[in-house]
Amino acid sequence: MTIIDIVDQSIDKLNNNEDLKEFFNDLKAGCLHKIVERRLLKDADIAFPKMDLYHPADTSGLPDIYSRKYNKGLEIKCTFGWPRYSKRKIDGKSTYVRISDDANVFWTNGTPQENDEYFLFIKLAIKDGNLITERIYYGNLSYKNDWFIHKSKSKTDLRISEKTIKNKCKQLR
Repeated sequence: MTIIDIVDQSIDKLNNNEDLKEFFNDLKAGCLHKIVERRLLKDADIAFPKMDLYHPADTSGLPDIYSRKYNKGLEIKCTFGWPRYSKRKIDGKSTYVRISDDANVFWTNGTPQENDEYFLFIKLAIKDGNLITERIYYGNLSYKNDWFIHKSKSKTDLRISEKTIKNKCKQLR
C-alpha cells in the first residue's frame, strides 16, 4: 500500500461519513486539516501495524504521524488555497469580486520552528459536496530554510508556497 492509496482510502472514508460530510463547506481549513490528519493516522496504522504509529502532542515538536519503532515521522499539511479578489465596478461602484477560490496556494505552520521534517502536502478541494485531493507532494524540507516567516497584526506563522514545494518535493498526484 502506498501513501497515495492511504490518502485515497482516508478521503473516501471521510466522504462516506454523512454526519461529517454535511459540514464540509462550513468547516474551517484548520479543523478539516485535523480531521484529515487523524484519519490518515488511523488508516496508516491499520495498513502498517508493526510501525507503531501515533499522533504526538502538538507541543512535542514531533511530526503529526510518528513511528515509535523507527523514530521517524511525517508532518501532514493541508490547504484549500486562498481566494483572489479583483477590484471591479458594479453598478457604478467599486467593489472587490472573488475571481478564484484557490488562486493562492500556500501551506502554513502556526509555530515557527527550525527543524527538518518529511512532509506530505495535500491540496484539498470540495467538489459536488465531496472532499477531494487535487495535488499531493512528498519531500524532506527545512522549516528554517524553505519556509518563510509571515507576520500579521494578530500573529506570526510560517508559510510555504506551492511553487517552492514543486521545486523541492516529489509530486505524487
